[in-house]
Amino acid sequence: MTRPDLLPPGITVRKSAESTAPGHVFLAPKTAGLLQAPGTLQSGPMIVDDQGQPVWFLPRGTGALNYATAFQKQTYRGNPVLTWWEGAPIPTGFGVGYWVVMDQSYKEIARITAGNGYAGADLHDMQITPDNTALLTIAQPKLHRVEGIPRLVMNYVIQEVDVETGKVLHEWDGLEHVPVSESYLSPNPLLPYDYLHLNSVTLDTDGNLLLSGRNTHTVYKVDRKNGDILWRLGGKKSDFALAEGAPFSWQHDVSRESDGTLSIFDNTSADAAETGGGKPTDTVSRAIFLSIDTSAKTAELVRSYTSPDGLLSTSQGSTQLLPNGNVFVGWGAHGYYTEYA
Repeated sequence: MTRPDLLPPGITVRKSAESTAPGHVFLAPKTAGLLQAPGTLQSGPMIVDDQGQPVWFLPRGTGALNYATAFQKQTYRGNPVLTWWEGAPIPTGFGVGYWVVMDQSYKEIARITAGNGYAGADLHDMQITPDNTALLTIAQPKLHRVEGIPRLVMNYVIQEVDVETGKVLHEWDGLEHVPVSESYLSPNPLLPYDYLHLNSVTLDTDGNLLLSGRNTHTVYKVDRKNGDILWRLGGKKSDFALAEGAPFSWQHDVSRESDGTLSIFDNTSADAAETGGGKPTDTVSRAIFLSIDTSAKTAELVRSYTSPDGLLSTSQGSTQLLPNGNVFVGWGAHGYYTEYA
């Protein structure tokens, strides 16, 4: 870059790029601290090449008070667009803000946020559909009975909104469909009970929804029209028998891949600051691909990837099958990424 006023975080490539998929890497690294002093590293969406050199960077916000995350390329009205979340993150693992949509000339063309009176969109996920709508997550405390006692529970809502008008077309309420008893997390008396922690929403190949409930260790298949849960994968009420190596926990980023498998970033661990102390189920995190047989109700591990350093990522993380068959993994809170041939 030729802009001395831009100070993006540096990327160190530890292994030279060989046999990598064509294209650039999209990142939205966070910087530490509540405020950014002049002359310090900036945070914001950035695109880098195989050597970690910046191709494009847009500084946003001031440290942890307002930053960008979940940066990716999507398709809107048949054209490629860039999308990311901006807003105020909450230390317990969610946020209140909006989604930016930018066209090929790097011009902002839309902002997407929650409707129906909610304060804003959560930071975890937003997917633009072929119908030019957006699926987004919302996190908001709600009074609910837990073991017969009224208390604040973090409720997660999915909205499908028209990108152009912001009109809410469908809404799914977590507490109406997923009972608190499915959680593996013990309540923290000082915080709203984050029993579900919905962190991923995407369309399945049949047009219905796939949701990831981190604190229930479950992937939910949800009817897009009426909100009914069609099946559960994993967790206490799994509709599938999971073969050896297939069980997962505290997961992120569930997607249906082009080869029909489900990709999941299996954290196997939870951050006490975010969840109240969820117990790890393994010593390393991994990216996994599962083969799902909806007739036999079985799930088998197809392949699994752990980091070269054996990282245990207590929060965040992503898994992506690339067009050439390579696998790209973001190791969440550790700030590492790896491409596997």
